[in-house]
This record gives sequence, structure tokens and C-alpha cells, in this order.
Amino acid sequence: MTSFIREKGPRLVETGYPVVPLSKGKKHPTTPNWQNSPLTAQACRQRPEGEGVGVLCGYGDTPICAIDVDFRGTDAEAKALFDALCKAYPACAMAVYRVGRAPKFALLFRAEGRWLKQTTLEYVKNGDESTKSQLEVLGKGQQIVLYHTHPETGLPYSYPDAFFSGEPVDVPAAELPLMTYEGVQTLCDAFEKFVESNGWAPVKGSERTIAVDADEALAEELVPKRPIGLTIDQIRKLMTPRVESWGSYTPWYQDGMRIHHETTGSPEGLALWDELSQQAAKYDGFEEVEKKWATFNNRGLRSLTMWPIAREARMVIARAEAFTEDGLLCRVLRDWGDHLRYAPQAKRWYYFEPATRQWDRLGPEASICTRIRDEIFNSLLTEEIKAARDAGDEAREKAAAKFQLRCLDGESAMLDKLLKNLTRTRELYVDENDMDAMEEFIAVENGLVNLKTRDLVPNAPDALMVKYCNVRYDPSADCPTWRKCVSTWFGSEEVAWYMQKVLGKMLAGRPDEEAFYLLIGDGANGKSSFLETISEVMGGYSKALSDETVIGRKGTPASGHRADIVRLQGARFVYCSETGSGESFRAADLKRISGGDKISARGAYAAEVKEFPARFTLFIATNFAPNMQGADNAMRRGSVRISVSGEVIPGAAQRGCPLFFVMQYARPDAIARVV
Repeated sequence: MTSFIREKGPRLVETGYPVVPLSKGKKHPTTPNWQNSPLTAQACRQRPEGEGVGVLCGYGDTPICAIDVDFRGTDAEAKALFDALCKAYPACAMAVYRVGRAPKFALLFRAEGRWLKQTTLEYVKNGDESTKSQLEVLGKGQQIVLYHTHPETGLPYSYPDAFFSGEPVDVPAAELPLMTYEGVQTLCDAFEKFVESNGWAPVKGSERTIAVDADEALAEELVPKRPIGLTIDQIRKLMTPRVESWGSYTPWYQDGMRIHHETTGSPEGLALWDELSQQAAKYDGFEEVEKKWATFNNRGLRSLTMWPIAREARMVIARAEAFTEDGLLCRVLRDWGDHLRYAPQAKRWYYFEPATRQWDRLGPEASICTRIRDEIFNSLLTEEIKAARDAGDEAREKAAAKFQLRCLDGESAMLDKLLKNLTRTRELYVDENDMDAMEEFIAVENGLVNLKTRDLVPNAPDALMVKYCNVRYDPSADCPTWRKCVSTWFGSEEVAWYMQKVLGKMLAGRPDEEAFYLLIGDGANGKSSFLETISEVMGGYSKALSDETVIGRKGTPASGHRADIVRLQGARFVYCSETGSGESFRAADLKRISGGDKISARGAYAAEVKEFPARFTLFIATNFAPNMQGADNAMRRGSVRISVSGEVIPGAAQRGCPLFFVMQYARPDAIARVV
């Protein structure tokens, strides 16, 4: 009795084949870890004599590739199929031709690369399951039976064309015909074309698998199979540098598969692949691109994706999938990147709240830590655990749960590391001088008002409009209450109209008169309430100024740190309520902050001097005419005195019913009228 393993095995080893022993009467190997442990010639001689001989595919420096044609038609159809394969890929005619159970056959090649297996769809003829046919390209992790007794026929595997192509023991592995990656695709296409043209139809639910490089495939197993969510422009940006290698079939075909996966086979994805293919050294036209695109359908779980390329390019959206400290950082950047900013000089955080579409000045690190803990450690990771569970991805579910536990148990340390990484992320940096810099716009509770057109547009993070008015803007507001208030307040239509223009310029941040405005009148007539109402409407654009800034009282510093002036940056409405009788204004400081020039000042404990434009209008309420002693002519000309003559509503100035509360009802009218 012939012992295949003892007689054929050593000869195959000596001619370069990686041999594995097969169980007696079966096709599967007998040794543990057989995929990585081929036998030596001596080990073959010592195996039980009833074992068969298999050869590893995709192994070693001369990887073997077997085309296993599982065809169940007539012998004549099998011969015609072989001829069709030879016509599509002529090297088939020189390949070792093996038969186990006819009409099935297999062809042996030397592979261009170490691939995982590829399969066509399964086909049946006239719904008959006994005709189920498929072509399989055996790759790494698989073996092909070369010498053994077939378990179904009881006969040895044979080589009917050995006279022309030899049998394995006669053909060294290095002398087998070469199978290229393009050849694999060509043979799969030829097989499907043949069976479809001869009455076979795809089995419902059948899926193709695509041969991919074994090393890359191992890495692919560690990434999600869902698309990343890239836009066409992002895919184009990632793929453009790779086009140079597309003169070769393999990278072109595999990158097309990536695009197909990411775009879920959309027409836009096909158009992008064709667009990029035209830039490659070899382009066979749109029909060829479209034909290959169709082969990516019904491919099951085996597909190359954009994930490794995105990670290699350090794309945040891909790195955010990892359950690591870098992945945590990238989750924040992915989800908050457009909504989070850090001012490194001030060491302040800003967050654009999507619900309100307004910037929230988070300030110290404690505020952002609380938000990260609640929204990332708790909510987001919990959602990822649930998503993995729903998808049946047990490994990812466990990894997510383990990482969440690590974040919560070591919360303080994790947050500290995360914040350090975030503060070093230059993409988040913002210069506070660039905030609220859109001169033709003012922010309100419900958006941005274009001060030229009076149109309302949505607020957006990149506008960097941090301050906003505490009122909703209605461009159709009629403003009767506000007009009546202003007209009655200032005693004449002429003064009322002048004040309306002053407030309009104030809103636009363009105080072109180089002036400050003195509201003068007897006590308890509502001057301060009027200014406080405007301040309430202006919200973040308003700053109250201490009278010590403009009154030259003893002990008030005239130089050095000026936090009171630094805080005026970005303001458009600045006011000071009620100065005392006979007080002298500080002429130098008043000229400095109301002259329309840039202001330089240093905040408390600050090392650097801040410089910013004076875009605000200054109002001062006083019961008495100011003492302008020491003021020059320019300052005297710059002080615009406006007499406040009386109450808007009889009795409103009484302590029990201050004008401030009356004016609250006119706020929506006020902003519309001022605009």
C-alpha cells in the first residue's frame, strides 16, 4: 500500500512545498498549529502511513495559490469551463491540473503575494442544489490536498494532464506558473461569466469574498467594518497621493474597493474612482471601472476599508475609534472640534453650545472637566458599548466597557492627561482678539443680525461671536413702545432722533464722533434705569464702568495695572451711573477711552500689555454739570451733554415703580429700532 505522506511528502518538501499531514480518510490536517508548522522531509517519513499530503497556501517566500473549481456540471461543461479559464488567463494551460471528484478540478500556481482566499458567488442551475458551483482561490491559512485518497470516491487524487503539465512532485514550487492579483480577479470574472451564460444563476444571499494581502487583512480585522463617514472631498484628499501607484492593478483595484465600502457603492463613489483612475498611469476607460465596481457588491464581511488609510493620515475621525488615551483625545476633537476653543494666553476655554447656538465661556479647567466627564466618560462611552452590543460585536463591547471603567476609576488622572493634550492641540487655539470681530454683525439670542441689511442669519462656531445681546431680534417689530419712550424721555423729536443715531452707531461698534455722552438731570428721573435697560439689552456687549475710572478721586491709581480698562475689550456699550456733585473728571483717561484710538492697558497680575480698539460708546449719568477743570478744548468738545427732562410714564420714577421695569417690556422693540 502506498503511503502518500512517507513517499510523496519528502519529495515535495525537497522541491519547495510547505507540506502538512492529512488525516486518514479526511481532508483536514492532523497537527496543531498546522497553518504555521509545515513538516520537514524527515518528519514526513515518520508520520503514520495512512495520512495524506496537503500543501499550505500563502506560506513562505514562494507562496502557493490554488484555484479550486468546485464545478458540478457535465464533463463536457467542465472541459468548456477549463478552456474559458485558459482563454482568460493563459497560464492556466501550464498549471498543474488536479482532480479529486470529477468534474471538479483544481489548478496549482505560484502566487504573486500572500493573500487570503477569494470566492465567487455560488451558482445553481434551474434551482437544482446538486449543481451548486463556485470558484475559490485558496490563500493563506488554507491548504490544498495533493496526494490522498478522496473520502467520497475512495480513489486517489489524480493528475490527468500530467504528461503536459506534470504533477506536483515533478514541478518545483518555484517553477509553477505565476498567478497575479489581477489574474485572480480575471479568473473569478471568467468563471461567473461562463456559468451565467450556461444557465446557472446566483444563489440568493450568496456573497463574494475578495482576496486581500494577508498582513493587511490581519490589521483590517482590528478595525470596524462600518464606513467611517468621510465626505467625497475627504476621500479624494486621502486617495490622491495613492494614485501614483495605480499604474499597477492591485493597488488600483483594492483602493477602488475602499472607496466602494466607504460610499456604500454610491454613484458618487464610482464617479470619484473613475476621476482618480484617469490620473493614473494606466486607464482603460469608464466601462472597465464600472465593471470592476460591480464586483464589489455582495462581498460580505471581507472588504478593504478606508480605516487604515485614515489612521495612517492621522485623521481624527479614524483614531477616535481606539480605546486609548489618544482615542479619547480624538473623540473630543471629533465631536467637539468645531465647538471647542482654547485661548492659551488667557488659559480660557470656550464651548459653542449647539442647542442655543451660542458660545459659552467655560473659563477654568474645572468647567470643561465636568462636561467631559458627563458627556464623554458617561454618555458617549455608554452609547458605544450599546452600539457594539446591538451590532453583535462582543469584542468591541468588552473593550469599550473596560475602557469606560478605566476612565471612571482613574477619572482625575485621565482628565489631567486629556486636558494637557487638548491644551497642546493647536487646532483648538484661538486669539481672543479675533473674537467678536465681525464689525457688520451683532449677535442676539436667535442668531446674527447683519447691520447693513438687517437680515437675521444663524450663528456659527467659525463666526467666533462670543458676546450676544440678551434679546431675540424680530426684523418686523414695529417698535411703538420704544419710540414713545425715547421721544418723551428726551423732550423733543430732534434730540430723540439724534440719540437714536448715537445708539445705532453704538450697536455697530463705530463711535465715529470721538465723544462721550453725559446724561444730565435731577435725581430720581430714571437716567440710570434708562442706561441699565440698554445694558440689559446689549448683554455681553455692555460693560458698567466704575466712577473711579472717570472721576479723579484721591487714591485712585492713574497708571500701572488697569483691569478696569482691560475689561472694556470687545464692549460696544459702556456706561457709568451717577457721579457725585462737584467731582472732577479724569481728563486723560476719558480722552484715552473715548477718543476712538487703540487702547493699551495691563490687567492685574498680567505680564503683557493688551492692545485693542475702542469700539464702544461711553455714557455717563450725572445729576450735576461736570467739573471740567483741567480739561483741554478737545475734551470739552468731546463731551456731549444731553438733558434728561422728565418721566416717560407718570409716576414711573417713583421708588416703587422704577423705569427700569417699565422698559423691560420694550426690549424687543429697542433692539429692532436701534438696528
